[in-house]
Amino acid sequence: MMRNFRSPLSRKKEKIFRVLDIGSESVKFLVVKKEDERTIILEKGLKEYERFGVFDGRDFELNVMKKTIEIASKEAKKEDGAEIKNFIVGLPAHIFKARVPFQEFKRTNPKKLIEKEERERIFRTILEGAKKRVSESFAKESGILPEELHFLSERILQIKIDGYEVPEISGFSGKRLGFKILTTFLPKYYLENFQKLIKTLGFKISKILHESEGLMNFLSKDQNVLFLDIGADFTQIFLAKKGSLETVSEFELGGKNFSLTLCQKLGILYPVAKELSERYQKGLLEERTRSRLKEIFSREAQNWLFNLKKALKGKVFFENIYCLGGGAHYPEIEEVLEENYQLPVKTLDIKSLPAIEDRTNIENLQFIPALLLTYAI
Repeated sequence: MMRNFRSPLSRKKEKIFRVLDIGSESVKFLVVKKEDERTIILEKGLKEYERFGVFDGRDFELNVMKKTIEIASKEAKKEDGAEIKNFIVGLPAHIFKARVPFQEFKRTNPKKLIEKEERERIFRTILEGAKKRVSESFAKESGILPEELHFLSERILQIKIDGYEVPEISGFSGKRLGFKILTTFLPKYYLENFQKLIKTLGFKISKILHESEGLMNFLSKDQNVLFLDIGADFTQIFLAKKGSLETVSEFELGGKNFSLTLCQKLGILYPVAKELSERYQKGLLEERTRSRLKEIFSREAQNWLFNLKKALKGKVFFENIYCLGGGAHYPEIEEVLEENYQLPVKTLDIKSLPAIEDRTNIENLQFIPALLLTYAI
């Protein structure tokens, strides 16, 4: 059973809001309306940063980001003459992280039924333990100290008592309690700078959400599935077992690397390589050029697959593979996945998402992460 143990934010009275998905190369925005269980897409937009490599350093390049967000926001039409100032925000994969640690708690009096006071103490202990474990592990990966991280949410995905799954611990007895917890976090420095940026624009952040928070509400109970969000610079991995997130991780390789490889192999500038890549994906190139690019991209896809297998650490219990994000448009990604895992690869597109009515005709897979965020609202 999924429970949210962070301080709950009250549901917005407004039925219409903006989703702002900030990537490493572009900002995607949606204007959406919530009606009962449905999400209606009223407007969409994508604005690329004016210069390449906006996130290459540790610092946000605030002026570039601010200008891009401002332009993207103004492109959205006002609904009924009222400007929409509240935002649901997703941040870039190299900044905003999610992890799924497992925490155990041993009770000293296993025969006694768990009551309210003990329940609260157990939850405090395991949530603090989860944050400690994640921050220490991430420090080894990144060099960012635990005290420099800010945790935005901790959600319990699964509870077991003496090996048996239960929906809640209150009223149960037992000795060994196990908790699977989804945590989301980012460096304090980035959060503070982003909050200042949004404030200068006169906007209000309703929630900052991680893609995994929407995805976990999208999953059905019987799914053993691998989701791959192939962005510009990073590939995010979401591995689910029996409908519950098992692993969230990422590696630093995405769709932009295919274009960068063209730069190196063909001796062309990045904007030219990017345009060539997009024409290739749409099947707009003559056969000789297409064959040459396919040869280059096939080798790059093998490199991408190597990094994926390394990140998965041998976890191959999944029965389905879904790809989303801009990099999913490369057919070579699908080819190497099908060849290696002997499974059909599906595209998670607008038609795959239930309870969403699209009035804008979304075809670009780059918008799917933004749409997933709406499941967490």
